[in-house]
Amino acid sequence: TVEHLAGSAFRRQTNIMSVIIDDAAYAQEGSKVYAGNLSWETDDQQLSELFAQYGTVVSATVERSRGGRSMGYGLVTFASAADATYSIESLDEQDFGGRKIRVRLDRGPTAAKTKAPRAADAEPRDKVVEPLKVFVMNLNFDTTDEELSAHCAAHGTVTSIELLTRGRNNRPSGSAIVEFGAEEDAKAAIASLEGSELGGRPLRVREYYTA
Repeated sequence: TVEHLAGSAFRRQTNIMSVIIDDAAYAQEGSKVYAGNLSWETDDQQLSELFAQYGTVVSATVERSRGGRSMGYGLVTFASAADATYSIESLDEQDFGGRKIRVRLDRGPTAAKTKAPRAADAEPRDKVVEPLKVFVMNLNFDTTDEELSAHCAAHGTVTSIELLTRGRNNRPSGSAIVEFGAEEDAKAAIASLEGSELGGRPLRVREYYTA
């Protein structure tokens, strides 16, 4: 726990807990995520910034060899299992650093004996659905508010578009929050826009959750 770590620096950023702590003691069971197929240039900070969009990150570490070379995967621990599930649903097979990353629950050293639950089977227990909003993923980084609004407008009145960014330089994250004027419009958009193409990329669309 934090009390057992003398001299730890505790600095909060948005959704990031930058402190070295005992993951097993702090985090819930099922809150550690494996992120594979990372680019060799990805570092701990970039990994943390990516996953912090989907919940409170306790720690994010790119695994490295003894020589300091990235091994192409990392482990991210969230404060809750719901946040971990949310990140898996949102980020698995998404482009990051020029590569399609694979995201799943970390199976730990007993992977061969214990079958990890699939993300699709886990419910976002601590999340609340915002009925007027939908979460859009796998956007082309060049997509504008106007283009996304026009793409969604066929299914109802779009009241707001928020293109999400990451990092200190506000780089596009490839995801957005779209708000509709009516709940039935949001539901229709989720059903119709999933897999539709915009900017040369198939969109992933689902309900939007808040803690």
